[in-house]
Amino acid sequence: MTPYGESAIRTEGLRKTYKTSRGDVQAVRGVDLRVGSGEFFGLLGPNGAGKSTTIGRCSR
Repeated sequence: MTPYGESAIRTEGLRKTYKTSRGDVQAVRGVDLRVGSGEFFGLLGPNGAGKSTTIGRCSR
C-alpha cells in the first residue's frame, strides 16, 4: 500500500525477453514498480533502456 492508498500500477520482477536471430535479448530484467492512486511519475532512461516495454507490460 502506498501513502495515497491502493496501487494504480504495480509490478514485481517484471521481465521481457525478445527472441532475435542473434539469440535472446533481455529488454527488461526484474523491474519492481509501484505507483499509488493519485500519484504520477516519470520513467527516464537512455534509448533502448526498456521504458516503452515496461509501460506496455504494466498496462496489461
